[in-house]
Amino acid sequence: MVVAKWQVDAKNKINRHLEKYKKLIGERKTLNSNEAQTRQVINWALVNMFGYDDLEEITPELNTRNEFADYAIKIKGEFKFMIETKRAAIKLNAHHLDQIVSYTIENGIGWVLITNGSEFRFYKIANASPLVKDLVFSIDIFDEDKKKSEIVEDLFLLSRPAVIHEFPLINRWKQSITISDASICEALVSDKVLNALRTVLKSKTGFLVNADDIRKKLKLMFSE
Repeated sequence: MVVAKWQVDAKNKINRHLEKYKKLIGERKTLNSNEAQTRQVINWALVNMFGYDDLEEITPELNTRNEFADYAIKIKGEFKFMIETKRAAIKLNAHHLDQIVSYTIENGIGWVLITNGSEFRFYKIANASPLVKDLVFSIDIFDEDKKKSEIVEDLFLLSRPAVIHEFPLINRWKQSITISDASICEALVSDKVLNALRTVLKSKTGFLVNADDIRKKLKLMFSE
């Protein structure tokens, strides 16, 4: 697969600055720094790692209905994604996303980043019924089980070039919803798959089980 030069350059930029960024945010975490101090480091990353213009493209404290979102990334007059930051020592949770969803819908923005500087959770938001709040990726830059290349690959989606081209974000979003628990469960309980499972199970046991019994068993497995 051929990788475009702009993709390589963006990933190399992140790779060059990642260790310094980890040091900066690690210090904020150790010192239990407040949210404003955490945002200073995240702002450094937005400029130096991800390539945004500090004056033209990073809009801090966007006011929406007398409430504030921490950041909005705006390129050539168009909002691209919103950012909700928490202080470095805070563990992210689902409530943090709820705090920014209304801002996002009001401004017609399709992407949201929730971060405490070390953990990044990126979501696709759509004003549908029911409301779409799909997790595109979640990465902790201090995760020892992750290779640096894997961390860079995820962080690349937040870079200015990836956001401008947008297809890397859309492709990752489609991948994430395709292999989600809900999608896999839905595929497994489809008639086509259930009939194939009945055939395989019969070949192993000699007994033809009812398709509904398999469906119930699979749903129970995914609910545990």
